[in-house]
Amino acid sequence: MVIFLVAGMGLLLWAGFILSDVPFYRLEKVQTDNVFYENSSKEKSVLEEGSIVSVDEIKNYFLFTNAGNSYKRWFNEKIKEGHIEYSDKNRKYLLINTTQHFNELLFNDCELRFCYQHKIAFEKIPSIFWKGLIGIEDYRFLNHFGVDFKSILRAIVTDIIKMKFAQGASTLTQQLVKNIFLTSKKTIGRKLKEMLLSVYIEYRLKKDDILEAYFNEVYWGSLQGVQIKGLHAASVFYFGKKPDMLMSYEAAILISLLKGPGYYHPIRHLDRLISRTKAVYNRLIELNLFSRKYSRVWTDKDWSRWSRNLEQKNSLRPYNPFSYTNEWESDLLSYFENYLIYKKAAFVLSWISETFGYEDIAVKIIMGKPYSNIKEMSYYSKFERKKDVAINQERHQVGSILKPVIYSIFTRKGKKLSDIVSTEPIALELKSGRWSPKEAHKNLKKEVTLSHALMKSYNRPLIRLANEIGFDIIEKELVRYIPDLKLPLAEYPSQMLGAVELSLKQIYQLYALFIREECQRVLFLKDSYRTYDSPLFLLSNPEQTTISKVVEKEMGGMRFFGKTGTSNNGHNNWFVFFDGSILGVIWVGYDGDRTGKGFTLYGSTTAFQIYQHFFRDRGRRFNELTCENYVGSSRDSD
Repeated sequence: MVIFLVAGMGLLLWAGFILSDVPFYRLEKVQTDNVFYENSSKEKSVLEEGSIVSVDEIKNYFLFTNAGNSYKRWFNEKIKEGHIEYSDKNRKYLLINTTQHFNELLFNDCELRFCYQHKIAFEKIPSIFWKGLIGIEDYRFLNHFGVDFKSILRAIVTDIIKMKFAQGASTLTQQLVKNIFLTSKKTIGRKLKEMLLSVYIEYRLKKDDILEAYFNEVYWGSLQGVQIKGLHAASVFYFGKKPDMLMSYEAAILISLLKGPGYYHPIRHLDRLISRTKAVYNRLIELNLFSRKYSRVWTDKDWSRWSRNLEQKNSLRPYNPFSYTNEWESDLLSYFENYLIYKKAAFVLSWISETFGYEDIAVKIIMGKPYSNIKEMSYYSKFERKKDVAINQERHQVGSILKPVIYSIFTRKGKKLSDIVSTEPIALELKSGRWSPKEAHKNLKKEVTLSHALMKSYNRPLIRLANEIGFDIIEKELVRYIPDLKLPLAEYPSQMLGAVELSLKQIYQLYALFIREECQRVLFLKDSYRTYDSPLFLLSNPEQTTISKVVEKEMGGMRFFGKTGTSNNGHNNWFVFFDGSILGVIWVGYDGDRTGKGFTLYGSTTAFQIYQHFFRDRGRRFNELTCENYVGSSRDSD
């Protein structure tokens, strides 16, 4: 008797210990569709009148909002009413005729990185799923209390015959427990925990609550580098639809995948999935969940088209940015703009990988409105590393992006951008030896204006001008922008050509000062310092600067300050920009060991492309470069 009492007490203690350590909050019932904007000051996404947006980007984003209708229906309504229209003959872009507001962005409930999950209430789960799954996986679900002993006995017999764990006999409740709280490891201890927790959950929750939790938590495989959790995510990633818009055969495919998302993967093992779907579909017909007469069975052509589409999206990864929406912390951009900047960066990285085969290439971005209370937006493509360190501490050789600042100093020392300067070779006698700046350009004119030298980013004219003015004079000005400049400048003149390392945050702060001072001079010294005297405005015509060969038609007519830079044999590629409102720095470069060969990458073909495609497609009218709206341009800002 004592032995049984002790054993019983031990069992209760074990059960208590197991139950006390389980995060049951994850089974809480979904009350409403949780949206990302709740309790957020961020502006809801908007498409401004007169802007142009990419059809694909709008379609992708629309899918992750809480819009009650489909994108196709929304699109047809807006086209019919004249609110939007195609802006090109290829129908890739839309012209927004009247301002359009998006629905709220749905919240990503998954706590893991590269994972997407959006929980939905039981009432929003189409009955074909829970009825079908019960009929296929656990037909005694409505009657058992979490554990089906008949199935267990059958499985034990099978396991003994085969001398291994061949059948699990898991109920849907047990599968839920395994998905949320346990591992898939097949041991007696884990199975006992699974059974205990299943019984407890059946005691605490109603059957429909268990089904709701199951369809929100179950793992449905991975696509586009994202783990897919729950029915909503599976419907979106596999079919580009929300659950209530799925056709019956599409539902059968998703139910079939649950048996083993990896084993039946539609890209790697399509034949297996086709075979299982046929069996599941026939079973759903037997359960009278829909009529064969009113449902369409997929043909081989349907299967092939669907698999190719998934493979293409696996490469382009259009839904991948939504797997880390919780990291879009800045109020600078709307959520649509946040999605877009992540997407454009990923596209450039994919292009570099596919075109050149370069590995370990990364993107870093910082954007903000200097001297305002709005937090800067930052992005780093290497999510496994610390973003703050990458943006604020890690330094890269800056290349020619310093030149506008240098020329601004020249103009303060009496030079005019219309002055003439020689492009002939120049040599300086330094303590380290004789030094001559190299020139990347060939067949130069013997003399050019300062403005031409800056727009084309020549090296020799800059050094010649600094030598004429005096390196000590330039040094006193330049240390205000770069406090840790290597001194004396006269012995290290290559720093003015970009042989200095700075972090993205330092460059952002450097340019914030540069723009403020240039704007103050333009606004308050109009009689003696006009816009054509300013390096800030000189570099505002993209059709005349270093990006002239790569700027597209839509952006070519816009006016924005922009400066590219490339250094260290293509390991660092830059674009610094200012459109009168937003200042930003974009870096695309190599994050690995730089002792090897260089890269045929340039700021104009990498960093600038991210800027160009983002500002083209973000659904905002483009800001014309001006100082009037620039925070920090007033006299009181000093």
